[in-house]
Amino acid sequence: MIRILLVLTLVLAPVALAQYEEGFITSGYDPEALSEADIAQTNDVALPLEKLAMEGWSRTGVVERYTPESMYGKINGRSEIYLSYDCVALGFAHVEVDGDSDQFIDIFLYDMVTPLQAFGVYGIEKWEEVEEIELGDVGYQTDADVFFRKGKFYASFVPSEDTPALREHTLALAKALTEWTDTQVLEEVKKANLRGRGGGGFPAGRKWEGARNAPG
Repeated sequence: MIRILLVLTLVLAPVALAQYEEGFITSGYDPEALSEADIAQTNDVALPLEKLAMEGWSRTGVVERYTPESMYGKINGRSEIYLSYDCVALGFAHVEVDGDSDQFIDIFLYDMVTPLQAFGVYGIEKWEEVEEIELGDVGYQTDADVFFRKGKFYASFVPSEDTPALREHTLALAKALTEWTDTQVLEEVKKANLRGRGGGGFPAGRKWEGARNAPG
């Protein structure tokens, strides 16, 4: 068994190194590489992050968008957890304290398609002994990290360090994101005149509004 593991290590290590050198596993991000289909697929996670704001904090760089095909490059092996629950998009934002880039919060917002699938990921990620808090549909905080699910979304907030101030700011930022209700997002989609991914190009905002107002 030891010999088999050694052989596998020798065989796979050069492959992993080659993938890393080619940028397959990388923190770099190229928005120009996104296709129109990629943009349409990730709008639900990107729009709320683009609108998210808190006094004294600023977002650096663009909101990054990832599809199932590119997600691994951002979150490495953890992508398997989300993809097993049919995640269709990941949005990422990096926000910093104005004038102090050493204090920051990384925000990950996942589109899990349905509330049930968001619940599934939430259940897998949550530590059993952690007490839940009122945040979105439900959430929790471990040290300074904050997690919540709301509707089809699952979100995680990871600050640069665990301090009382950052705990407070991270929770406040998470609450601000949950305040992006379905109605607010719908209005932004309408204003942007985004189109659905079907062949007819029907306005996505009107499709969402019809689904929301439908009985049951």
